[in-house]
Amino acid sequence: MMLALGHIPDNVFPHAFDKNAPVHFVLLMLVSIFYSIYIVIRRNRFEIPLKIVCLIGFLVLAVLISALRAPDLIGSLTGDTGRYTGAVSLLCLLIVAIYHSQFKLDQIHKLVQIFITAIFVISVLGILQHYKVIELPGDHGVTGTLGNLDFFGAFVGTGFALFVYILPTVPRKRKILFSFFIVIELYAVYLAGPLQSYVDIAIILLAVIAYKFRGYIPIYEISLNAKTFFGTLAIIIWLEGIFLMPFLGTFIPVLGTDPQVKIRGQFWLAATRQFTSSPLTGVGPDHYGSYYEMYRTVTSVQENPTLLANDAHAAPAQTLATLGILGTLAFVLLLVLLVRAFCILDERDRQNRYKYAAIGLYLFVFTTNAAISPITLPHKYLFWALAGFIIGEAYRNVQVSLNLRYRVISASLIAALVLPTLYVLVNFVPAQLKFLQANEKFVKDPTQKIDLEYNNFLPCLMYYPTMARIFNKQGEKELIIFSQDQIKENPYCIDAWMTLAKIAYNQGDLPVMKTVIYKLIEIAPSRGEVITLAALYANKANDNSLDDLVDKQLMKFNPGLIIVK
Repeated sequence: MMLALGHIPDNVFPHAFDKNAPVHFVLLMLVSIFYSIYIVIRRNRFEIPLKIVCLIGFLVLAVLISALRAPDLIGSLTGDTGRYTGAVSLLCLLIVAIYHSQFKLDQIHKLVQIFITAIFVISVLGILQHYKVIELPGDHGVTGTLGNLDFFGAFVGTGFALFVYILPTVPRKRKILFSFFIVIELYAVYLAGPLQSYVDIAIILLAVIAYKFRGYIPIYEISLNAKTFFGTLAIIIWLEGIFLMPFLGTFIPVLGTDPQVKIRGQFWLAATRQFTSSPLTGVGPDHYGSYYEMYRTVTSVQENPTLLANDAHAAPAQTLATLGILGTLAFVLLLVLLVRAFCILDERDRQNRYKYAAIGLYLFVFTTNAAISPITLPHKYLFWALAGFIIGEAYRNVQVSLNLRYRVISASLIAALVLPTLYVLVNFVPAQLKFLQANEKFVKDPTQKIDLEYNNFLPCLMYYPTMARIFNKQGEKELIIFSQDQIKENPYCIDAWMTLAKIAYNQGDLPVMKTVIYKLIEIAPSRGEVITLAALYANKANDNSLDDLVDKQLMKFNPGLIIVK
């Protein structure tokens, strides 16, 4: 609940442009470090089979290799787009899963009620915000403390699956209370209006109907391995079907022709092109936005020339693009493990199979949402906590050999999860505070001298424009130094390259401008401002080859265009 409600109040740093995501990121790091300490102290409660430890280790290794191969290591750790979905947030979520693997079913029963209450509180805050009773940061309307209508819709929409778990298992008075929660949350969804929430509700209702009529559905006894295989295959086919949805058009009623779905199709094509550019390890954790303009399609430029994406809006596409084959394989193996855990529990504990099925429904609806929309860190926390519980519940009774080899491997895994998190936390928090203080001073008096310097823990995509305005008031020299420092650490910071190009043009420094323009043509070939600057330079420097390239770009994005010279 603390993680979901966390934000910077409007009266604290009132001019901060993002008062949600940084707080969620810091709280997640703090919570995961606390959990890690508990895991180390009570390590006898976390006797996880070695094959699961090694599987988690493989995922961590794949993510860290991808981060090391990316052009911006710190951006890969924190996340380079302001959503903070880089390597460290994943490491934190793995700690969350490990921590919840010790929980028993009666404990998770209480925890689910806390999760439901947190979702209800977010819904009430969203409704109060809609009617202007309170003011919360982020978009206008029903966003709660999540800052965005889509984030709110996904968080609340998937939460209805938890009612499927809890309602049949609580006393009558609590049934009435939770039924009241459902009514309030439905009203919040109605006010917010995102289509994905209604899709979530439809999936949940269909699942409940299927369960009610399960006696009429033929079920064949097959082996555990066969159940695992077919269960995993079904989920992969489902995700593949979602991926194909924007390209099937009218064949898919309502969703196939929805404008937002079509736009997501363009994002996903850019993701596949990023993947093919670096298939083994991807372009780096959360670096989709850094490469989007390099790999966006011609159609996306023609239909939405100014629409940029810092996220693929689909976890499978994002993972394939940013982590490549290694990272995707690790996640697929974790999916296999999770499906197998459900199958084990279904066979071993038939008395509680409904509860496990309801948790599985929540995880399935979450996965469906994640396949078509970005997901906030508080929302991911719920998923990883419940997934960790299921795996722990299934494998807790497996005999584990606590030999020296096991202890070394498990200790190394915890260290690999915690050390990068600690490193980012102790650097990220001071960087955020210093930026927020500098921004407040700048807003009050832009002419005053402000103590601010480049910090690679502040993502380019979100922070460079604001910081550039501050440095610009300090002098052109300071702005140049800041922009150079930015591209030194992150060579795909397009806005920093644009600043240097404009300064070089104004100064008549053609050698510098040539270097900058050719880099911009490489990393943002479809941006109109880049093409304009390239044309200006080509004309000024008599660069015929660049002039021809500009003409080709213009004709590519504007079919039928006649260029007269």
